[in-house]
This record gives sequence, C-alpha cells and structure tokens, in this order.
Amino acid sequence: MPANYDQLVDQLRDASLVAFLGAGVSATYTDPRSGKVWNGLPMAAELVARLTRRRRYIDPTLSFPQACFLLKQKDGRGELEKFLLEEIDKPVIPPAPAHVLLANLPFSCFVTMNYDQLLERALLEAKRRPHAVIDDDDVSRLRPTSIPVAKLHGCVSRPDTLIAAEDEYNPLGERRPIVDAYFKTQLANKTLLFLGFGLGDLDFRLAFNEIKHALGSRMPRSYAVVKTTDDYQQKYWESKGVEVITVDLMEFLRGLLRASAETSESAVYHPGEDWINNAFFESLHRMRTLPSETQVIDAFLEHLLEEIRSPSLVLDDVLVRAAKAASVVLTRRPNLQALKRAASDIIGSIRTESSTKEDAESAVARVIDGRAAVARGFAEKGRENVQRGDNLLVFSQSMRVIQLLTGAPRGVQDTCHLYIAECRPKSPVPFQDSLSLCESLVDTGYEITIIPDAAVGNLIDRRQVTKVLMGAHAIFKRGKQLRYFVNTCGSRLILSAAGEADIPVYVAAESLKVELLKTGEDPPISFIEEEQLFDPVASAISDLKASGMKLSGLNIGYDLCPFLRNVHLITEK
Repeated sequence: MPANYDQLVDQLRDASLVAFLGAGVSATYTDPRSGKVWNGLPMAAELVARLTRRRRYIDPTLSFPQACFLLKQKDGRGELEKFLLEEIDKPVIPPAPAHVLLANLPFSCFVTMNYDQLLERALLEAKRRPHAVIDDDDVSRLRPTSIPVAKLHGCVSRPDTLIAAEDEYNPLGERRPIVDAYFKTQLANKTLLFLGFGLGDLDFRLAFNEIKHALGSRMPRSYAVVKTTDDYQQKYWESKGVEVITVDLMEFLRGLLRASAETSESAVYHPGEDWINNAFFESLHRMRTLPSETQVIDAFLEHLLEEIRSPSLVLDDVLVRAAKAASVVLTRRPNLQALKRAASDIIGSIRTESSTKEDAESAVARVIDGRAAVARGFAEKGRENVQRGDNLLVFSQSMRVIQLLTGAPRGVQDTCHLYIAECRPKSPVPFQDSLSLCESLVDTGYEITIIPDAAVGNLIDRRQVTKVLMGAHAIFKRGKQLRYFVNTCGSRLILSAAGEADIPVYVAAESLKVELLKTGEDPPISFIEEEQLFDPVASAISDLKASGMKLSGLNIGYDLCPFLRNVHLITEK
C-alpha cells in the first residue's frame, strides 16, 4: 500500500477528496491475475487512428483535438458529433471494474473530461444518485443527496455540449460561467486525485491547466496515480505540486477500498434518512421502522449474490465490500450477532473454498436456500403453536414471529385475536412498529387490536391473553440449559407479568442465534439504542435545561431476559 493511503482515507471520511478522471478509467482493462478482459472505450490515439481510416485528409500524427478540428472544418459539426457518438456512446459496454470501485468510494464529487456515462451507471448500480453537471442549468438542479459528476468536456447524452475540436477548448469560465463557479467551490479546500491519466498525456496537461486557470494560487493539493513514469515527468509534476503515486490503477483503487473499509465510521440510521447508507441494505431503506435482524441478514445475502454475479466486480472486491457493510451495522448494532456470524461464515467460506465466482455464487445461493427452508420451518411451527381461540400478545416486530403467525391454518387464524403492543422506545413515532407488523399480516384472518405498551400488564392481569409471542436477537445457553435471550426493551416487564399470571411466553428465533456461554462468562449485550426518541420534544427539553433544570433523556434499547419456567424457545428445528 502507498504510505499516503491513510491521508487519503482521512480525506474520504471528511468529504474532502475529489476524483478527477481521465480516459484510462474507461479504457479496455485486462485483469493480470485472471486474464479476464473488460472491453472499454477507445483512447484518444485510437480515435485518431479510426478517423484516419475514415477520412484520408486526416494525418495520423495529429492530436485528437486537431483531428476533430479538421473533421469539423471539412464535414461540419454534425459529422463530428456523429463520429463521437458512434465511438463513445456504447450502452452494451458495462461499467469497468474501475468505475465500480470508484462508485463505492465516498468521494465528495467526481470531475471528468470523459464523454461517456459509465461512471453514472456504476453509481446507480451502487444505489447512489449521480447528478451530471454539464451546463449552467445543471447546477441549480443539484440536490444534497446527489453525487455530483462534473463533466467539463460535455457528455454523449447531450452531443451539443461535447468539447473536442481544438478551437473549442476555451476557458471554462467563458463557456459555462456558473459551472466554473461551482467547479471552484467544489475544489476549494479539497484534495484532488488524478486517475486514468498519463503524466505525458496532452489531456492530463489540459486537465491540470484547466484547474490551474480556474483556481490560480488556490490550486488544491494533488495526487496523480500512474502505472509508469520517468524521472523527468515525476520531477516536473512534483514541481507543480502534484505528488506522483506509481502503481496500477486497479491495485490502487482496491487498496484504497480496503483501507477505507478498515477505518471508516459511517452513520447507520437516523429518522428521516436511509436506514443504512450502504448498497448491501438498499432494499431496507424504504422501511418506516427498524428492520429485524432476519431482514438485515436476508438483504445482505441477496445483495452479496447480486454483486458476485456482476461482471464488473472482482470477487476479492466484493468480499471486502461485504465485510465492510456488515462491520458498519455491527458498529452501531452490536446485538446483531447472527448477522456477524452469517457474514463471517459465508465470507470465510468463499475465501477458503471458492476459487471462482461460480463457486462463490453457488455457496451464497445455498445459504439463501437454507434460510428459505428455515422460514418454511417456522411456518410449520405455526401449525403446532397457534391454536384455535388463542388470544396472542405480540411485542416487537420479528420475522420469525410473523412466519409462525402466517403459517397457522386460515381456519385457526379466523378464531384468534392478536394484541400488538406499541413497542416504545423502539418506535420513535407512536405505534410505528405495531403498524408495520400489521402490514405484514394484512392477508391473514386474525382479529387485531393495537395497544399502548402500558396496557400490556392490564390485559395479562385480566387474563385477556393466553400466550405471548416475541422474537430475539440472541439466545444464550450454559451447557445444555437455556439461560437468557436479548430482545427489545420492554420484554423483561412483559415476562414478569406473564410469569406472575402463569401465561406461557414463546420466543421465536432461528438456531443461528443460539450461543454457548463459557463458564463464568456474562452474556455479551449492548443496551444502546440510537434512534432519536426525544426528537419531537427536543426544543422543550432544551428550554427547560436553559432554565437551570437538571434534565436529560435516556433511551434504552434492549433487555436481557431470563428463561423462566413459563418461557419456551421455538426454533426451525
């Protein structure tokens, strides 16, 4: 790894690293390890060679801008645009591995002189929202959640914006004054990383001079990643303030991804935002309540399978991204130990046993099929454990509880009553969790009543409940004896009330969640809950504190619950 990876990772985390992309990013790439070839787009010299074969008046020694100028002069601007579209606008060519890695690194923005849309496609595949900045009007349409892609020489999506002929290379401020102002703002106090250029290339000089003309003495600190160089070019560009990193582009990006994965700290959830800012969990982003661990694991595996099947991604890169995605969640949700085990098992299995993508795809598909069998197992358990006339209290959304309930025969469902508790503090919004659970049972025959948590003890005391159903994040055994389980805060009080009334409690959890405690070992549990329960009253709390009151809020997320005599574990087995 280059010694400056640590600095670059720090700048990535601070949203202060800008990627400036040259044609090499979109060129044909051959993986030196596997020999696999990704077809890319022609470089400038190849475009000139192709023009020479079509137009005999074009000298093969001309530069790309010079050749384009002659074509425009002889045959008109329309012919120049037609040629560029034929050669560059290739929807059948997928994003190259470099585009995929770039799309999964948190650059503050991308700047490119390339005409193609391969980077934008890679960003979309990574569940990020690219916004091309080509014309002045594009700046006004930028949104805070978009990833800016400033295309200084235009885009094939708008052929009239393409800058190709030598007489078209005017300063950006003359061509696009608002884009120029935006460009300067994006680069202010940032670090610039040149990728896909050669130090002796004309387009690298054009790129550097474009920035230097725009920023003058405010030219940002710069790095250039090149595969090879000579002593003169290195010293020349270092005299211009460009630190040269001599390494293969793909190896550099893979190393940067790994370094970023090892040290990054990403926020996981905040009300009103995506639950996890990570493509592995994109299918969960639209949920209005916190997903269950089962849903998190299933989403992780499904996306892992998608990435393995992607022709643009190398298997090693997929595994690095998968490990990072799981780590991000576990940093903020340490109780999701089943996710930790599932991710570790499948990634470790692929690394030790799989030599090809096909082997890895089969391995993940087998795990997904196995989890589908687990779901069917819980549905079968519903036939045994949900009985006619049951009044069931359900607390905290759990996919395994839902599978139990939906697995009961419809004739049994029609005779049962469900009381679904509000589940605070898990729900920052009142009844959020209980309503989400109701949505999962919309096609069942149960009579359902949602209740505030404070009503649970009343119902149990008055014998309105015959059974309690809840899930679990973890199950702890000591020897062969079940000792504890972890579930949403509020579970412990329900267990106490049910125990006094001698009402059975059924805990539904897949066997993956069962852990064996060593002698003298305490159950590992985090009680932290980061959801912003107090947001609706934050201003009132601030006012009271300002008046001198010693006031704070405490939101506890989880309970460690004992297996009492009336508490029973249901697994798929």
